[in-house]
Amino acid sequence: MANFENNVLTDNGLRLLTRSASGNAPDALKLTKMAIGRGIIPETTDVRTMTDLYQRIESISASGFLDIIRFDITGLSVSQVTCLITNDAITEQIPIFQVGVYAFDSESDADVLYEIAYTRSTPAIIDPPRPTPFSVELSLVTIISEAENVHADIVFPMYAGSIRYDNNKSKLAARDVQNAMDELKEISDGIQNVIINMNDSAVTTAGVALSKSGNTLNHQNYGVAGTYAKVTTNAQGHVVSGQAELNSGDIADVAWSKVTGKPTTISGYGITDAAPKSHVGTAGISQHPLGNGTAAGFSTNDFTAELKTKLESVVVDATKVNVVDSLTSISTTDALSAAQGKTLNDNKLDLSGGTMTGELISQDINIADGAVLKYDGTTIISDDGVIRSLYNNDIAELFPRGDDEIEPGDVLAYDWRTDSVMRARKEDKVIVGVCSDTYGFLLGGDKSNRDKCLAVALAGRVDVKVTGHVDPGNILTISGISGVAARKGKGGCVIGKALAPHDGDTIDRISMLVVM
Repeated sequence: MANFENNVLTDNGLRLLTRSASGNAPDALKLTKMAIGRGIIPETTDVRTMTDLYQRIESISASGFLDIIRFDITGLSVSQVTCLITNDAITEQIPIFQVGVYAFDSESDADVLYEIAYTRSTPAIIDPPRPTPFSVELSLVTIISEAENVHADIVFPMYAGSIRYDNNKSKLAARDVQNAMDELKEISDGIQNVIINMNDSAVTTAGVALSKSGNTLNHQNYGVAGTYAKVTTNAQGHVVSGQAELNSGDIADVAWSKVTGKPTTISGYGITDAAPKSHVGTAGISQHPLGNGTAAGFSTNDFTAELKTKLESVVVDATKVNVVDSLTSISTTDALSAAQGKTLNDNKLDLSGGTMTGELISQDINIADGAVLKYDGTTIISDDGVIRSLYNNDIAELFPRGDDEIEPGDVLAYDWRTDSVMRARKEDKVIVGVCSDTYGFLLGGDKSNRDKCLAVALAGRVDVKVTGHVDPGNILTISGISGVAARKGKGGCVIGKALAPHDGDTIDRISMLVVM
């Protein structure tokens, strides 16, 4: 027989033992199961930190653990727990170097390794059943706190025979099934005594629904026998009342997608005043039936006077004519007259190949607030009258006019004192651009002072006044003539880059790329 000379309380075991010493019921020490291990614990392993046996044998039972079959208080702060090992499922010899007991940890809600007994020399040996299986009881002395605060999960086994190690761990004593049967009989007799001692009268105490008559145990009756659609129970689950039919409040809301057997017609839902199917085309598009008839199409009497005044358009093929103000004071009994039809036809615009043809009479066009004039999706004139984009050249900004003689092409300088522009002179340092009449995008300005402002090219191509010899690519600056540019020498501000040549002392306009 093995001598497990080492017995160690793990760190988890010490923690549970310390907590159980408080005496609080939730902190009671509860031993739950045992296990065996076949491995020799390495010398370098701190056994106190182990959370499971080293090479625990899982094939010894379905759970991999052994049930506690007996728990005895053997001394002050010492107990003995016993498990049962059966070899009927073992196919090869198994050495046992470790025995462990586990306890329940309420903090982690799990069983943890509480104590380990182990040897590194002579293990216990469990052999396969040869020729018959047998069971062995294996006990482990455990350290506990006060006995009243220690419990164990005990399983009462029934088995044909077993071998049990006695206290000196050397002799074997027989244990047969009769002992187990005697223990079970004691438990059964105790339960029977409880039943016999019950009061013979019906039990009506709250929470109790049993009565005894002779040796017969009866269940207390509730309600009246029958079939119910809805019942009410008490705290013990007994039916105390019921109703034969369900009310509207008894039925929970059901998603429409879960309803089966839905009708496929409007009449199936009990709707009798809907439009007939023959009056509605594909995808629910109206076929213009009579409101109270069965044939499709309109007749002369289909519209009241009020409906005639609300008629917004008449559609014939792809031609649309607005008749908002034309159809008034028409008799409710007549359709359009020949004269009214001719008036509509004479004033319509013909559609030819996607293009409207006919004479468009020119009139003043006022753009309302929030509206714009566009061409091919591009804004031409905004609702404040500013030209926003054209197929021209430069980008310009409106500046207040400071010189009434300024012309398109003049080079302009800015006077911060008057917040205005004037024709630039050679000594001016703040050159802002060229007076433009070719801008494609115009910034700034408002309708109240448009006649007092000038468009000044800030970027892009613009026609500028020049004098003297100029080659394409030459940098231009202000000449000795106010508002006129010339090829740049050593001094002067840069105005732009010439895109066309010029020669002679005359003043002409050439294309220039604005460079500021």
